[in-house]
Amino acid sequence: MKIYMAVTADKYELPIAVFDTVLSLCRWSERSKSALFSALKRASVDQKLKCRYVKVEVNDETDL
Repeated sequence: MKIYMAVTADKYELPIAVFDTVLSLCRWSERSKSALFSALKRASVDQKLKCRYVKVEVNDETDL
């Protein structure tokens, strides 16, 4: 499973917002889907929101 996050643009990269879909992140950031994919690929900083966007692969297996 993939999650999409907006994180701080400093060395700590603390989470600002977490989303299940890229469309949710688009609505929150008011960016187009193509702009977000470009920012994810280049790891660039969003100048308006002062954040960086990352995609995280999460293993959803539970060991019970």
